[in-house]
Amino acid sequence: MKRIFIVTAIALTALSLEASACVEETERNPIHTCDLWWDGHISDEVAQARIAVRDGELRDYCAKTRP
Repeated sequence: MKRIFIVTAIALTALSLEASACVEETERNPIHTCDLWWDGHISDEVAQARIAVRDGELRDYCAKTRP
């Protein structure tokens, strides 16, 4: 029983770390951040913080990422 618990804990930890890495990679991708912002999934403030643009420059910056 103890062995099953340990194996389960290790598997859940690995899954959690993988999900965390995926989120961090997404946050660093400015094109994906702009897509989230255009679609209304994140606020102006969150998008500006992720992309590191000043207030008022977000729309112009993200417009360049659109096809």
